[in-house]
Amino acid sequence: MIADHLGISLQQFYDDCTDPRWPGSDTHLLRHKDGRCLFLEKKKAGKPCGFAGSMLSSPPLCRQWTAGLSQKECRKGLSRDWGLSVDDSGKLIGSSKDLQCFQTFLKTLN
Repeated sequence: MIADHLGISLQQFYDDCTDPRWPGSDTHLLRHKDGRCLFLEKKKAGKPCGFAGSMLSSPPLCRQWTAGLSQKECRKGLSRDWGLSVDDSGKLIGSSKDLQCFQTFLKTLN
């Protein structure tokens, strides 16, 4: 379905969009670019998945995953993309400017 959505052959999709290190052949892992899913659009408000809003929905595993401060991927993204970290009590730490920028972004998601 993703290959059709992209207008490429299934083999081209496997070659360009899946991680060859993934074991087995019954399932596939989408490649990652800069530490995130190839189809995740960085800092896009509302619908960060490249499939959101299209007739093709994101894969079930993507729909089941929940972002949160306990997720290591989220903590890495906060550090890399926002200059923020999380203390042991779960509080965001960073400059007031970076915290304000991030809080403003979060408000656009609601």
